[in-house]
Amino acid sequence: MQRLWILFWLLAGSAAAQQPLVPPRRQALYLAVGGNSPHYSLGYERICWQRPRASYLLSAGLGLTGDELSVPLGAAVLTGAGAHHAELGAGLTPAVRHYRQADTDKVLYLTPLAGYRYQPPQGRWLLGAALSPRLFVDPPSYDPWAFSTRWQLTGRVLLGWRW
Repeated sequence: MQRLWILFWLLAGSAAAQQPLVPPRRQALYLAVGGNSPHYSLGYERICWQRPRASYLLSAGLGLTGDELSVPLGAAVLTGAGAHHAELGAGLTPAVRHYRQADTDKVLYLTPLAGYRYQPPQGRWLLGAALSPRLFVDPPSYDPWAFSTRWQLTGRVLLGWRW
């Protein structure tokens, strides 16, 4: 009888110590100031592929500032397995200036990105900061191959909610 009690307490203790499995949080909505978008954007990102020491994600958003409408698109890799990550990525943002007028101006932003992100594996919130030099490409309307370019040094601050 004593052996049955010992076996019962061992099984009950190991069952109580097990944590329920929580599915990984792969999706997020965020507000980004700077980065891929010229000013700010609301975006969505999804972790498409997750490895033990890296996560690969894709993002898309919408930026609306004054007379400019932009659609920031991006891909990034988060390194590390805990809450603190290095983030490396690239973005492409087509934008339309003066979109409310008949004479619109189409521009393109190409953005490499390097920064830090605080994103706990099972946490709800994420926070990030990055440097993102941006290549501004402005093709004239009369000849799309005679475009002008210039580099702009920018940064990005990111605050998001995951589910």
